[in-house]
Amino acid sequence: MANHKNSTKEDEIVLMRGDKPIDFELTNLIKVISMLDKHGKLEAFTRYAKKNNLKVLLPKDSVNYTKQFVAKDALLCTDPIGKKIIRPKTTKPATLQISERGVSGKPRDVYNDCCGF
Repeated sequence: MANHKNSTKEDEIVLMRGDKPIDFELTNLIKVISMLDKHGKLEAFTRYAKKNNLKVLLPKDSVNYTKQFVAKDALLCTDPIGKKIIRPKTTKPATLQISERGVSGKPRDVYNDCCGF
């Protein structure tokens, strides 16, 4: 951590314990992202998140409400990211074989078919 006059010491940070994900309202996540942007740190954090494979778990309803919100707005649904939110490019089609023995093969990738970027 950088040695800034007003920075918080590492031992003063209250870290999350345990492995169970927490419920974190989307409005709070938006506030965090806005703070990063306001202070010019959004690009650096985006690189950090990608490098460290940081993830946010989203319930189906949150994903679908976001898709509906974007789809209803003419400006958002024509944006390149908005288009991906509404109708992401699907991965390879499912390769299922149906035979007397049943169904086998590789199903579609649920994540990429729903929300992939």
